[in-house]
Amino acid sequence: MVFTNIFSRKLAYRENSDPALMTFIPGMTGIAITGVILPVTDSWELPSSLKEVLLVLSVGIFSLLCNRFLVLGLQTERVTIVSFLDTLSVPVAFMADVLVFQSVLDLVSIVGAITILATTVGCLCKP
Repeated sequence: MVFTNIFSRKLAYRENSDPALMTFIPGMTGIAITGVILPVTDSWELPSSLKEVLLVLSVGIFSLLCNRFLVLGLQTERVTIVSFLDTLSVPVAFMADVLVFQSVLDLVSIVGAITILATTVGCLCKP
């Protein structure tokens, strides 16, 4: 995530930066990461119902919108502020996972979300 934020920020310095191009970079990063993980774990399954297809499409559309707003934020604000706000997506996703999908809370997830928030706030408060 940090690499894509820094790379997007470098592209945002250009006078005619294109948010679509900057959205393309994290997408390619995700393809590269999953292209390595999926063959090793042998865990790829196509969506089998309309609900799963709609879920995949909605995640893709909201990810593109999120990335577009991230890029627009990187064009106008400091990287530390934008990265902090971007990191807030972790507890929001955690809450959605618990509230919407009724996932069971486990200690590892709670500690992970708290650790991410604590280190982000620590980096933000660093002089």
